[in-house]
Amino acid sequence: MQYLKQNTVATVALGLAVDWRDGKTLLVETPTLSGLACTLYKNGTAEPKTLPGNLTVDANGMILLTLTAADTNTTGRLDIVLVNAVVDGYPSDVLLPRTASFAVLDAAAFDGLTQPPTSGGGDAELYPDVAIDTTTTPWQVVYRQRGTQIELSRKSLYTETGVPITSIGAFVGRQVEVTP
Repeated sequence: MQYLKQNTVATVALGLAVDWRDGKTLLVETPTLSGLACTLYKNGTAEPKTLPGNLTVDANGMILLTLTAADTNTTGRLDIVLVNAVVDGYPSDVLLPRTASFAVLDAAAFDGLTQPPTSGGGDAELYPDVAIDTTTTPWQVVYRQRGTQIELSRKSLYTETGVPITSIGAFVGRQVEVTP
């Protein structure tokens, strides 16, 4: 499932625009919008989507729909259904129906999944509650309570032969032991 950020404008791909008549001819220009209907399902609740100005088909036949901040204002599942509209009691004949599903996430969750960490580096990205204090001899691993700066414990770093680690060169190509 693809992710969308809550309350954010986004352009999403709904799949290829395929002509309804033969089920294989690719439409490479935006179809007549009066012949289409779009519905957004926010956590199962249907909301009609107005299409003029929001739907295009690119040169490769991909249907692109621009969602507004109002379209992405609810966290949870967002399903998009694009079908032929009913005109005078009959479905219009434009393209094969398209559906797409997304997960709308609040800003913190979305950024946590899509943005690199803003601090640290190396293992600090994998273990944000662990830091290495290079001001001590030997260097020490500092275990912190996740999400805070409360120090829980410190452990000294030594090479596999018992040499205190005091520089980054001591890490290269070595097994490292952490001792109390």
